[in-house]
Amino acid sequence: MRNRTARHRRTRLLAVAGLVAMALPAAAATAADDPPAAANTAEGETFDRFIVSWDKGAPEQRSDRAAERSADRTARRQGHEMRFERRMGGQATVLRSERAMDRAEADDLVAALERRGDVSTAELDLLLQPTATPNDTRYDEQWHYQDTTAGLRLPSAWDEVDGTGTTVAVIDTGITAHPDLDANVTGGYDFISDAGMARDGDGRDADPSDEGDWYSAWECGSPGSADSSWHGTHVAGTVAASSTGSIAAL
Repeated sequence: MRNRTARHRRTRLLAVAGLVAMALPAAAATAADDPPAAANTAEGETFDRFIVSWDKGAPEQRSDRAAERSADRTARRQGHEMRFERRMGGQATVLRSERAMDRAEADDLVAALERRGDVSTAELDLLLQPTATPNDTRYDEQWHYQDTTAGLRLPSAWDEVDGTGTTVAVIDTGITAHPDLDANVTGGYDFISDAGMARDGDGRDADPSDEGDWYSAWECGSPGSADSSWHGTHVAGTVAASSTGSIAAL
């Protein structure tokens, strides 16, 4: 008679290449291949706010007036005027130019600010919005990727990273044939040495197929029974279903 502990040791290794689970939707879902919003500026868009972080110990880190004077001095060399707007966490300052400028002008001013010896970082103050959208028609049913309380809150991550080129090892119950995964699996391994526990008739081998973790009544010390969870396939689909990239099993 198998016990629950033994049954739960039925794991296999499936390494999934292509995408990172924290930044991906579930099986058959994908994020649109859009660049990050920060780099995707609309034609005719103008900019007038900048975030400047000052070196530790610099007077601009402590004095709003000093920050304004220093930034304005640099901006005037570029044909602009700068005014102090507000402080941020970590003593960074938000400064506003008197005149809105196009992206090229704004980038030139950022570069000029960064060349200052007392500036740690300088960047445009941009409003970032998530734009990537999964193409899974049943995405709305997959609450665990969206829910802000118990879910992973992934939508905001897809604009920043899609995990391309990453290899992910999934140690789970194995994998089953599935149209979202079949073309991407390149191998795998069964680490279960007990042929009975593995349910495949032999011990360890290079076949990561999931034979099912079902159990009959009283088989695990309980009058109840259970169907197979196919959990490994679920996790593999979460990491890298075919519409999001490729899966490679080691």
